[in-house]
Formats: sequence, structure tokens, C-alpha cells
Amino acid sequence: MKQIVCLLFCMLFSLAVSAQDKTDGLSGKWKYSATDVPYGYENGEVEFKTEDGKLNVTLGVGYDKIVVDQISRDGDTYKCNLIISGGDVDIAFKLKNGKLEADVKVDGSPIGITFEKQD
Repeated sequence: MKQIVCLLFCMLFSLAVSAQDKTDGLSGKWKYSATDVPYGYENGEVEFKTEDGKLNVTLGVGYDKIVVDQISRDGDTYKCNLIISGGDVDIAFKLKNGKLEADVKVDGSPIGITFEKQD
């Protein structure tokens, strides 16, 4: 009986750990292309990492690297807010069918953005 309980506990723990990281498809580097943005901000790179069960994002804009660690989660959508070159940027993103989709607004105006996962 003790072995069965131990085995059951191990299985539940494994399930809990695997269920904890729902960002696995996000992990890694993605290239982005944006429209309706100033020169120099059209292309860049985003890197998603999960550390200590928390999603962290490094955003490469031009020569700058911005680390975003204040990310909230609402269901399957992640949200964050940051300031880039004095502009208030609201980002909501999620992984859908293996593709990264994002709703990005700069000072309340939406911009078009697409992502491509890097190997």
C-alpha cells in the first residue's frame, strides 16, 4: 500500500510539474516584423524563457535589449506593459496552433506585428 501511495504521489507530482509550464511552445527565440512603427523598430527579436516557473521575455529593439519580467496571465493570454522611447506599449500575446499572436498598442494605437519562430 505504501508503494502504491508513493507511486501515485510521484505520478501526480510529474503531472503538476508538466502542467505548470504551459509556455513550452513559446520558449526560444522569435523574430518579429512590425508595421506602422518608426524607422529602426520594424524588425527585432524576442526571446522567451521560463525561470523559476515564471515567464521572462527579452525584447531586442534595434541595438537595445529590454527585459520584461512583469508579465500577467489571463487564461492562455499573457499581458505586459512597458515604455519604449517614451511610448506606452501594451502587449497581449498567446500561442495559437504553434504560432505566436500578439495585440500590440503604442499610446493606444494598434500596430501590426507578425512573429516567426527561430530554430
